[in-house]
Amino acid sequence: MSIVRDPVTLGGRTAVISGAVSGIGRALALQTAGSGMAVAACVGEGLARLGS
Repeated sequence: MSIVRDPVTLGGRTAVISGAVSGIGRALALQTAGSGMAVAACVGEGLARLGS
């Protein structure tokens, strides 16, 4: 089951996701990056870039 319903419309957009170090936040960050969006994932005191 995919969280992102229509990945075609998400390309070229950016999502900022907090709590991406583990659990639901990490799963959401990885799924979102896999959909074609650029992801700025807040992990602790910094940012990690997941995706293009």
